[in-house]
Amino acid sequence: MAAVGARVVAILEPTAVILSPDSFQKIVLEPLRSIAAAIRDRDGCPVLHICGDSTHLLGGMASSGVDGLSLDHPVDLATALEAVPADMLVIGNVDPVGVMMEAEPAAVTEVARSLIERFGGKQNFVLGTGCDLPIETPLENIDALFAAAK
Repeated sequence: MAAVGARVVAILEPTAVILSPDSFQKIVLEPLRSIAAAIRDRDGCPVLHICGDSTHLLGGMASSGVDGLSLDHPVDLATALEAVPADMLVIGNVDPVGVMMEAEPAAVTEVARSLIERFGGKQNFVLGTGCDLPIETPLENIDALFAAAK
């Protein structure tokens, strides 16, 4: 991926949310650190995404060697921003189904602006969706998210 110009590389760990923090440390943390180091060795920026409410794993996620955490919509961003180092990106977390796919563009704008108002003063906050967008997501809603971010 680095050879073709990718710099931000997402590490997706969709099932780790079912683990306890102790099991996450024992099973997942070392492989994550190895993957993150390999990405960084190729001048990449590793970002970790764990689907669902990963609040109980924030400590382990923050110690995984990544540069950023992509957080799904159930995670409270205020809690996450307090739990991670100030130089670690916190990306998220507009609901990909309830807002991005099902709401009107005005509602997408409202949610995005609310997140920006609450967290835009944090240097490590990056507005984004909580997870992958369903294929049925209206393009107008994606445009509304980008317009709000600008």
